[in-house]
Amino acid sequence: MGIADRDYMYDRTRAADRPSRVMQSEIRRPQRRAIAVSVLVALLSIAVPLINQYGIPSFAGPSGPILSFPSSGDVFITASADLRRGQSRFRVAVPAADRRNYVVLLTAADTGERIMAIYCRSGDDVVVPVPIGRYRVLAASGLDWYGLHDLFGRSTHVEEVIPEMVATVLNGPGIVFRRRPDGNLPTQTMPKSHFFG
Repeated sequence: MGIADRDYMYDRTRAADRPSRVMQSEIRRPQRRAIAVSVLVALLSIAVPLINQYGIPSFAGPSGPILSFPSSGDVFITASADLRRGQSRFRVAVPAADRRNYVVLLTAADTGERIMAIYCRSGDDVVVPVPIGRYRVLAASGLDWYGLHDLFGRSTHVEEVIPEMVATVLNGPGIVFRRRPDGNLPTQTMPKSHFFG
């Protein structure tokens, strides 16, 4: 074996002992992906409950001028509301710990027609008369009020109450917005466009 052969074998042995740059980057790429996925999952586990509770934050300017939120117990009655039918009552309560104001929309369960909207400020408990019937209930909440068209602006949080609510002469349903893991009123988050459509 000559000197050239010896040098060739030496270089070949050294190259086999250390991984190439391509192999090193291939080893790091799955680790980077795993770290990125872990960070993303951690951020989502923090962000999703906050968005569900407070709505999507607005990073752009306000939707319009901030208006004074209506008094608790005020209602907005649509032309579809038949107030000549027998009357029941509907209760809306917002604990003082919940700083948001609420607008509760009652729609006819069979036709989907909007009947009335009930306003309730943070810390208030109101009972208002409603026509007898079966209702699908949507609740919009937020801090800054921009009016019926834009509700609480970009941070409006809208939820649909899953079961229909039935208002009879003897039974007036209602909602108490006390957020608890063991609460007895299931809801699901909806886009703001579904509220007044």
